[in-house]
Amino acid sequence: MLYERDVTLAGVVNYRAKSAAILELESPICVRSSRQNDLEINVPRDNIRLIQLVLLPSIVGPVPDRKIAVTGTLFSAHSERHGTRVLLYVKAISAYDSR
Repeated sequence: MLYERDVTLAGVVNYRAKSAAILELESPICVRSSRQNDLEINVPRDNIRLIQLVLLPSIVGPVPDRKIAVTGTLFSAHSERHGTRVLLYVKAISAYDSR
């Protein structure tokens, strides 16, 4: 998977301290930057199973403990407030369809 590209991921959401929505993936992913000059900001990450969801005010937060599909843009943690190594700016949330 690449940073700064739209992706759709499926998993179960749980909430942690400070109401951070965390998506737990069934299988780990690896994330890389598509640009060589971006490696200090979007650090290559391996074995990612937990992704903090960054929800815009217009996006209704997901119901905990239900499997969902989330579409958005991945980015690397760069603040102490980030609860996971990789985060996702959420553009859409939908019910998971296993078809």
